[in-house]
This record gives sequence, C-alpha cells and structure tokens, in this order.
Amino acid sequence: MSCAVRALWIISLPTGKLLVARQERYPTVERRAKLLAASSPSESAASATSPSTNATTTTTTSSTTTTAAGTTGAYTPLMDDARLVPQIAAALAAQGGGAAAATSKQPCDSSDLWPVFSVSNGDIWPLVAVRQNDMAFVCLPLIETPGLVRTPLVELPSITVGVTLMHDLATAAGPGLLTDTTGMAANEVYNFLCVAMPFGAPLDTSPSNVRNLLTTKFPPKASAEKQPAWKPVLFKGKQRIVFNVSETVRAVQYDNPEVLDEWEAFGTIQCKAEIEGLPEVTVSLSSTAGIDQISVDPCVLSNNDAQVSGGSTAQASVLSNRKLSFAPPLETFSLCHYRASGIKELPIRGFYQMKEAGENMIKLLVQLKLHQRVNNQFDYCELRVPFFNRGIIRNFEAAPTGGTVTLSASQRMLVWNIGQKFTGRNLEVSLTAVVQFGNAPGFDPSEGMNDSEYPHDPFCVGPNAFVDLFFKIPEFNLSGCTVDPKSIVLYPSNKIKAVITRELTASSYRIWNSLGEARVTIQPPPLT
Repeated sequence: MSCAVRALWIISLPTGKLLVARQERYPTVERRAKLLAASSPSESAASATSPSTNATTTTTTSSTTTTAAGTTGAYTPLMDDARLVPQIAAALAAQGGGAAAATSKQPCDSSDLWPVFSVSNGDIWPLVAVRQNDMAFVCLPLIETPGLVRTPLVELPSITVGVTLMHDLATAAGPGLLTDTTGMAANEVYNFLCVAMPFGAPLDTSPSNVRNLLTTKFPPKASAEKQPAWKPVLFKGKQRIVFNVSETVRAVQYDNPEVLDEWEAFGTIQCKAEIEGLPEVTVSLSSTAGIDQISVDPCVLSNNDAQVSGGSTAQASVLSNRKLSFAPPLETFSLCHYRASGIKELPIRGFYQMKEAGENMIKLLVQLKLHQRVNNQFDYCELRVPFFNRGIIRNFEAAPTGGTVTLSASQRMLVWNIGQKFTGRNLEVSLTAVVQFGNAPGFDPSEGMNDSEYPHDPFCVGPNAFVDLFFKIPEFNLSGCTVDPKSIVLYPSNKIKAVITRELTASSYRIWNSLGEARVTIQPPPLT
C-alpha cells in the first residue's frame, strides 16, 4: 500500500497565515480519495438508503457539500484555503501548550492525538502537524482504509509517513522561510517537494539526498554497480570517514551512607562517510567490556553476516564480536547506540550542604573533585544552584576557588561558571556562599522559576535542595568505547583517511543537599 498526501500547508504561528502562497494540493491523490470513498462500506450503505433519508443527512455550507458520514470515512472535499487555513491555525493555537498539554486536554476516546488533529467538525481528518521555528508544517495524508469506524492511529502507515515528511520539510525549509522577502526560501521548498514527493507521493524525503539530487549532475552513463534507492547520488572527491563517539552520563549523588549513588552512561557513534562508489565498511569497536546493550542502524550487519534490525538490542554473540559491517549513506547517521553499565567511578564527585543562617538567609558549600583518570579539560563546566519556594535573591556573597558566580535572570538561582579546568589542588574546586532572600510572599505556581529548566517544585522546601552540574569533556568517555582506526576495512580495498573523536557530556547530573531529604527510588522486593 503506497502512502500519499492530499494537501500540505506551511503556516506562521504568530500570524496564523500561510507562508507559502502556492497551494500544495494534489489532484491525483484527491481523485484516489474519491474512488476509495465510493468503494467503502459507508458509501455503499448510504446509497442503499432512501432519498428522503439522504436528504436529512446532507448538509450544504456555502460552496462545499459534506455528509454527516464525513467523520466516519466518507469523502469530504477540501474547502478553499481562505476558509480552511484559519480553522487549522485556530486548532494549532488551541494546542499551543505543545504535545503534553495537547494530550492532557483530549478525552480518552478521542481519535485525535497530537500531532494528529481534525477541523471542520471532524470531517477533515487526520491532519498532521510539526512545529518548528515559529512555523507549523501541516499535511493531510490519504487514508486508504475508510469505513464506518476510524482506524486506530497506530495502524495507519500514512500517519507515520506524514510525520516524517513534515519533519524533513521543516529541516529543509529552515528558519529563513519565516523572514523570506525575496522568495528564494519559498522556491527551495517548492523544489524540495517536487523531488521528494512528486504528485503527492513521498519517495525519498531525506533533505541531504534531495539536496544532492538538486545540486549534482547525473553521470552520462549508467554505473556498472547496482545503485540503491537510499543513495541516489554517489560521492566524488577526497575520501575520508569520520566517527564521533558521543557519550552521556547521568548521575544522582546523595552523600548518604543509607542511600547509594546512582549513575549510568549511554552513547551514540555517529558516522559520516565521504567515500566514492558503494563500498562495504567494516570497523571494530575497542574497549567495549563495559557495554551490555547495543542497537544498530538498519544498514549494519554483524561480522558473521547475521542481520541486526534497526532499533533492536544486539545479543551477547554480537557484542563479543565487536565488529560492524555496513554500507554507509551520504549523510551523517547513527551507526549504533549503546549503554554501558560497567562504569565503576563517576567522572566528578560532588558534595553539597545548605543550611539556614538566619531569617531569609542561607549558607551553602559545594565541593567537586575530578577523577584522576578524567581529562582535566572542559569545553564548558557549569553548576546551577536553584532555590525553590523562597523570595528572590536580594544579595549574595560567593567565594569560589575557581571561575565566577553570577545571578540568573529570574533572581532565584546562582550560576557557577567553573571554566575549562579544575585549577585547585588534587583536581578539586569548591564554592562557599551566603545568600539573602527578600520576603517570600505566597508562591504563585503560574510564575514558576521563570527558568524553563526548573518549574515549581513543592518538594524542595527548607533544606530539601539540589544542585545540577553541566559539563562537556572532549576526547574522553567513561566506557572507553571507540573505533579502532587500524580495523577500518573497505571492500573493495581502498585507502581512506579516518577521523575519530570522542566526547563526554553530563545530563541530569544532580547532587542533593546532604542536610535535607532527597527523592529516592527504591526497588521493590521480587514477588514470591
């Protein structure tokens, strides 16, 4: 079953108007929708009823005729943009809180689930929307299974195609479309649609592939190699292959002998292969002893030629081989994702104490120690000290052993910019501070922290508090996972330059106040 799109719109969210004046509607797909509706059970049942019954179930509005069965699969013609676009803009405005807010407003039996929605009393469904850069990219996929009852969204491949298409269109359009005054950005969007989905049927919507098709001249003679559809243009130029091992560590530290600290590391190996022809690349991952799960791209095979499906977890046999063979596309892609549970030490140990020092005043102490095997070189290293359920900060005196301390725009958080190195002895830095708050009036939850990272938290009262650490360390990761440059093999054999980089980034790296209570997750005992 092929997927297609009846129409699409690019709408400015601030104004609710079309950004591209051209009507992107596809008459061939619209005719298919009519033929499908004519052969559906709902249409057959409607034709079997008496003329008087049909008259009562038909509603005429201005120049558009729709049926009461429009919400159950019957064909509903699209009205003109002058009337349809304001309805779409109003529906988008109603869902302005994003996916989470939109879902919370919908009843359990609703057939709409963001980013899927309907307009015109449910007759025009399913509209698929993607928001990006103050723009909404909306399309109406063709549903090829009309009937008296709407098919669940999970069973409609057209919905998945529509979401993917809108994401790729948003990437191809970029933020420049919102301020386009020359028409160049709109013309690029039109060229993208002509190549990516001629006659409303998506073929290859990858922005990089479409860009290559638009800018690269086709060879005068057909290549002797069988060229796959996912690589429509072959690379020409100086060859090289780039691997980036990006690892993320999450941690929570309590400084409490009764509660164990928790941490985990997971990573992604990104690959960019600028290679001529259609070679097969084989690489070996080194230092993977601590990796217990790995998922690979669909183009990857293990070294024993066993197919590993994309998104699935490789078994122990694949992990023990630590070799990946793949035919790389032109664009950057995620070669594999992995999780490392054998991490014995944290990269940075932290200690945090905060206590009351008077009316509307607190004292705090933060100590950080870098592990000796971690590179003492950061792209950035920053500690945030939020204060909940208190007044705004009127005054503070801070004494860091390195870096600078500033007050956030909300005046409810201190930000310690440690810098690019731990300058203290034994790879340690510390911060002491005295903070004085204004009178704390009744807290208005709608005000939050005025910082998107820290909404109102009713648990953090008095000594219940935490600090968050953010850092990025180049040319280092905890698991030691990397690509062995000597193991890179191309078939057919060819010399190639390899560039391999690593980085470690902190995500949700939290340290709780040891003088207060903390949120702790306790694993229940197994059922007997």
